[in-house]
Formats: sequence, structure tokens, C-alpha cells
Amino acid sequence: MKKILFFVFLSLLFSCTNKNEPDYAVLSGRIVHAQSESISILTNRFRKIKDMKLAADGTFSDTLRNADGYYFIRKGKQSVALFLKPGFDVRMEWDEHDPKTPITFTGKGASENNYLVQKASLEEQIRKYEDSHHIGHLEENRFLTVSDSIYHLKQNLFKKNISHFDKEFIFLEENALKYHKLRRDALYETTRRMVTENSKFAVSDDYFPSLYVNINLSDESLLKVQDYIPFVDSYIYRITKEELSKNDSIDFYVAFVETIRTKVANEKIREQLAYRTGKYYLGRTNELEQLYGKIKPMLLDRNYRDVLEKKYGQLKKIQKGALSPSFELHDTKGKLVSLESLRGKLVYVDVWSPYCLPCMAELPLMKKVQNEYQGKNITFVGICVGETTERWQKLIKEKAMAGIQLIAPDERISFFRDYQVRGIPRYILIDTDGRIIDANAERPSSPKLKEQLDRFL
Repeated sequence: MKKILFFVFLSLLFSCTNKNEPDYAVLSGRIVHAQSESISILTNRFRKIKDMKLAADGTFSDTLRNADGYYFIRKGKQSVALFLKPGFDVRMEWDEHDPKTPITFTGKGASENNYLVQKASLEEQIRKYEDSHHIGHLEENRFLTVSDSIYHLKQNLFKKNISHFDKEFIFLEENALKYHKLRRDALYETTRRMVTENSKFAVSDDYFPSLYVNINLSDESLLKVQDYIPFVDSYIYRITKEELSKNDSIDFYVAFVETIRTKVANEKIREQLAYRTGKYYLGRTNELEQLYGKIKPMLLDRNYRDVLEKKYGQLKKIQKGALSPSFELHDTKGKLVSLESLRGKLVYVDVWSPYCLPCMAELPLMKKVQNEYQGKNITFVGICVGETTERWQKLIKEKAMAGIQLIAPDERISFFRDYQVRGIPRYILIDTDGRIIDANAERPSSPKLKEQLDRFL
């Protein structure tokens, strides 16, 4: 009887202990030489969740309920990585005017966050080796050696501090390092193609099979790791592409979501992949109704459903046959050019930026297309975004870019908003009456572009 009472007592004790554990983390500190009145807390996907007001002396203190994982503190244009979980009580010191003075943390959770500061410093030192231009110029074996070296450097820093870390943080950070490397490796083939402008470059036959071996599609705690979903997304892309090589009559993005549905059993991981597809690719499909219909049932979060429902409603306005949204932008001579002034000819619009590797990789192929269709009833229009007028004009001359070249003041112009331009390059085909033929036209590198243009000429 005494043993039974003892176990009942232990059970009650642990039950009370769990109830008394805080469901929040405390974050406090001081910003020296603060230039603004607040700091922001963002998720690891840069969604703002809270603003913290600073006192006159730069101090702040607040709680974050149910905080569990990686975050960012943003002050002006600077961001600092942060790890929080219930029970943490972290204080930080940050001198905004002196970047050489390291940000320091004290209190419960200090070890994990001081490590993240050291990790950010290491990443800054080796940034040039992770730069896409550097990676793209490396032969496959050399790239893999460099990628492994970067991974081991970061692992060594992690292992040096591991004895002081929280158990959950150890698990998440091991996977953060792992998936960052895997994502870099997954992007190598595409990066090399763009940097070298060699669209036929391919990695060795065993490269991707070995990269995607034993991929984890069931542990939803990995959703806290920033590179996990993008890496899984690349895996879904790869196997979808292989399937479509047998039957390319199906819309790629519809097939992509179907692959998510059949390959990913965990509903939260499936939801994140489906939402990512809707957010970035809903505007690229030629089967809007079908794609949205497949994505919607996978979304458990009301906010996700609301975001994509709004996007879907906007995209319906730019379907085939609708009157195209217009633009009025300056050309290289400073003259304003409107879409209406181009009526009577087929219009092929290329939205690009000099900082976009895929955009630049398409330029030589665009020249070939323009030469082939010279003298025909079609106008090629380039709209540059994200560049100064001076550098843009210089680039136009250096690259001998033909057609009508226009510059957008920023990405917020109504033409981009109406066409839901979320990624570039973006190609749009408009008929002689100013109506939309295809809001996601084929790229110059696609053999299907010639078929598409010939159909309307």
C-alpha cells in the first residue's frame, strides 16, 4: 500500500511540475546607440511576430509565448539569429554603432545564442566560398570538396560548444548544418548551368540518388530547420521531373503537388510544401483552377488558406483572353513607352534583373529568338528591375540587347502587382489587341517557345 501511495505522490509531483513550467521565453537586453524606438522578432522564415519597444536608455524586456525554435531579431537593416524555447531567460547586449563589438548573451539560453553569433561570424568569413558565382565555376569534384570543407568547419565550431547546449537545440542544430549543406549541394547543377551559361551541364549519374538517400519525410520537428523544406522541395522537384519525362502533357506544377500528396504522409510537412508551391508557383501554372483545387485541401492553417485564396482571386484576373494590365516606363532614351502604344503587334515581355542568374543565362538565347523573328509582327520588350538607370544603360550597351528596353523604378509598379510577379525571369505573351495569351509564357531556352510564337504569327 505504501508503494502505491509513493508512486501516486510521484505522479502528482511530476504533474504539478509540468503545469508550473512556463510556456514562454523571456527576452531582454540593451541596444547601445539605438537609432530607432523598437526591435522586431521574426520567425526563421522572416515573418514578423512581434515588435519590442525600447526605453529611452535602449533597454527592453518582453515575453514570447510558445516560443520554440529559431528566430531573428531585426534592428534596422541588421538581423541576428536567435534560439528560444519555453523556460529560456535570455539577456542580450548589442552596440548598434560598433559592428566590431560582438553581440553577447547572458542568462538561461546564453550558450546557444552566443554560439549562433560565432556561427554568423564564421559564415561571414567564408561567405565568398558559398557565393553562387564561386560555386558555379567549380568542377563537380572540386565543388563537393569545398562543400564538405564548409560543413566540417561549421561542425567543428558546433562540437566545440556542444557540452553546454540544450538537448533540443543539439538535435535541431545538427540538422540545420546538415540540411544547409544538402540544399547547397542540391542547387549545384542549376547554379553551374547559370554561371557558365551552359544549359547542358549535368552532374554525374549517381549525384542526385546519393544526395536524396534516406530523406526524412515524417519528422515534423524538422520544420523548425530553415533549409529543410527547401531541400525537400528540391527532392519533390527531381522526382516529379523524372516522372514527367515519361509524360510531359501534364502541367508540371499540378504534377508537383500530386507528388507531394502521394510521397509525403505527414500532414504538417505536406502542408508546408503545398503552401510553398502555392506561394511561389501558383502564378506560373497554366492550370490555375486544377492546381489551386489540389493545394487547398492540404492547407490546415487558416492564414495559409486566406493568403492563397487572395492570390488565386488576383490570378484569375490575368487568365488567357483578359485585357492585359498596362505599363508606362522609360526606355534607354528617356522616352515613356506604354503597352497601348505597342498594339497591332504580338508583345513578348521579359521581366529581368542583372542580379538574377537565371535571367542573365537567358539573355544570349533571347538574342537568338529575336534574330529569328526579325521583321515579323512581334515586339520584344525587356523590363529591368532592381538596377540604377546608369548601370542599366551601360549593361544594355555591353550586352548589345535588342528590342525595346525599359526600366522599372521598383518591384511595386502596378504591372508587376497585377501580374503577381514574385520571381524572375518572368515572360508574358500579349496579343495584337492587348489581351493576354499567356501570363507565364515559355522561356527563350525552351524549345516550346517557337511553337508558341508561331501559333500567333
